[in-house]
Amino acid sequence: MKKHFVLAALAAAALLAGCGASDSGAGADGHTPRLLAGKPVTASVSAVNSTNSSFTALSTLRVGQTAYFQVQGSRLPSTLALDVTDCTGMTTLSVGASEAHYRCTPGGTAGMKAITVRDKTGGTTLYTGSVNVQPTNPVPITTPFPMPTRGFNLGNSLEAVWGYYYPNQAVYTSAANAGFNSVRIPCAWNSNTDQTTGQIDPTYMAKVKQAVDYAIAAGMYVVINDHWDNGWFENNIGDTVDPALDAKMRSM
Repeated sequence: MKKHFVLAALAAAALLAGCGASDSGAGADGHTPRLLAGKPVTASVSAVNSTNSSFTALSTLRVGQTAYFQVQGSRLPSTLALDVTDCTGMTTLSVGASEAHYRCTPGGTAGMKAITVRDKTGGTTLYTGSVNVQPTNPVPITTPFPMPTRGFNLGNSLEAVWGYYYPNQAVYTSAANAGFNSVRIPCAWNSNTDQTTGQIDPTYMAKVKQAVDYAIAAGMYVVINDHWDNGWFENNIGDTVDPALDAKMRSM
């Protein structure tokens, strides 16, 4: 009796497994779509990133320099294709179920370029977007601001008197690739200054320099702004010159 019960259970399990494996036929990519609530699970693309050659970090696109793209998604077909305007020699390096890698060289002029991800077999467009291609070389420091100027604000990262979060290169690269060409970096000098000597803390200054260097490397213009700094200056403005405040300001 026990043996018959075990055999019946195994048979029922096999029937259930067979039901779960049913499908609606092979898809355009040669794979059989799985069923989820009666509907086939199709390919989707969630993001297209410009990265370095190892696909481990975001990278700024530049005219004439080899560019690498990482396509992220789910159930990506082997026939996935990436198109980027003015990017010549597009080469598929690898395609996996959740990530695909491509290489090409941006040509033409700098500016916003259209991105399309499609399934070559079915002709289905899975993703559309854009990316900003920068000039070959970073802009000289004496170059006037571009027209139009599209700026973003770094926020309180280097200004907050309650503590700092130092953005990495990816913050600027991501903004530049999205079309921003300038950044405002507010700084709190007094909060990071020796109140006796008036000298800015070199460790903090190195962080400010790093932020500026990151922005320039991404092809962006930079505005340094002493926006608010515990009110040490604006709250003490009167009708006469305060020698102590004057000396501190000159030192900074």
